[in-house]
Amino acid sequence: MILAPDHQASQEVEHRLFHYRAFGLRVGSAFALPELAVSAITEVDVVFLRGKDGCDFTGFPTEGQFLFSESETILVWPELGCFRIADRSRVVVDLAAGADPELLGFALLGPVMALVLQARKAFVLHGSALAIGGQGIAFLGDKGAGKSTTAASLVNAGHELLTDDILALSGSKLKMIQPAFAQVKLSSAAASVHRPAGSARRPAVMRVPDKDRYTLAAGFSAKPTRLRKIYLLATGSQLAAESLPVNLRFKALLRFSYVTRFGPQALDGDAARRHLDQCTQVAETSDIAILTVPRSLERLGEIASFLLEDLRE
Repeated sequence: MILAPDHQASQEVEHRLFHYRAFGLRVGSAFALPELAVSAITEVDVVFLRGKDGCDFTGFPTEGQFLFSESETILVWPELGCFRIADRSRVVVDLAAGADPELLGFALLGPVMALVLQARKAFVLHGSALAIGGQGIAFLGDKGAGKSTTAASLVNAGHELLTDDILALSGSKLKMIQPAFAQVKLSSAAASVHRPAGSARRPAVMRVPDKDRYTLAAGFSAKPTRLRKIYLLATGSQLAAESLPVNLRFKALLRFSYVTRFGPQALDGDAARRHLDQCTQVAETSDIAILTVPRSLERLGEIASFLLEDLRE
């Protein structure tokens, strides 16, 4: 394992690492993560290390599964294990007894990665993003708003997925969308209409039992893409886009920030101030609109031409 120059080597037992690239980071992992594209580069920005196996987490406090302290962040899923984020470059995983390795990506590439990115000063939102004609567009919305389904419909229309679920913005003025990996999560109803052509179905994961994972065969861009516009998804009878005032943009960005799902304990002191500054910066410098999409799954195919026209304005 070769850590990037500004990081210290881990004291945990070394394992052979798989090397990947995602979210603009070089990732080393003691666990196979089939969701990610393999990288030939062995220097890493963040490493997932194996701690203890066969742990019992049934006694973990029922009132919450996330613990935040000055020295580390701990996330626990009793059926999977304990994930200790020691710093911006290292995560140690203590596997639960009988844990299914197939489900590790749910934690490592979801909530764990979101917190790692946050620690590395990216602005992390809960949303999907695509590249349309070289321009980055993002979709934000409540659970069930159709972010993944809309993204899948656009992939089928010939556009390229950048990320689904974790949207990381970085760079100057937080304008660069960092590509994640070639996967979307779809309900059976959405997949029956908008499953990306040639995609491989993988089983649903814990905590998201109503959606299967689909690995794209094509239609994914691994290139960081400049953000052009953010759309807040709403449903209605007709396609429409309405620009959002700056004061409402800030509220929307705060609402759909990924880190807020962990509660106020995840944002304290400097982290809270930085996060509010990021919300303000993106609200003041980004084009954000409410995008009303048809309730009918079949009519989502109309959105591609509508967005192309909207982006020309």
